[in-house]
Amino acid sequence: MNEEKDYRIRQVANDLEAEKLFKKKYKSTLPIPPNDTTYFLENRNPHKKFMAGYTGHVPKLIFEFGQSYTPATKDALNIFTEEYVKHKSTLLL
Repeated sequence: MNEEKDYRIRQVANDLEAEKLFKKKYKSTLPIPPNDTTYFLENRNPHKKFMAGYTGHVPKLIFEFGQSYTPATKDALNIFTEEYVKHKSTLLL
């Protein structure tokens, strides 16, 4: 019985050590700001994309082909944002 208890203690200690190592190596990405939608995030934000299975509208996606869905949505959203900012600046002149 003591051997089983010792084994479990060692196993828990190994799990905790592995978790500590993971946390040291883990690099978090930028969180999505609660006020922004995916459409208007900065172009370099890693969350500016839609995952496969998204069934909503992605502006400019029709012009992005030859890529898988997620990179295509990222490129399409970047084009949309650039055009939106350019159009918005011309309206303010």
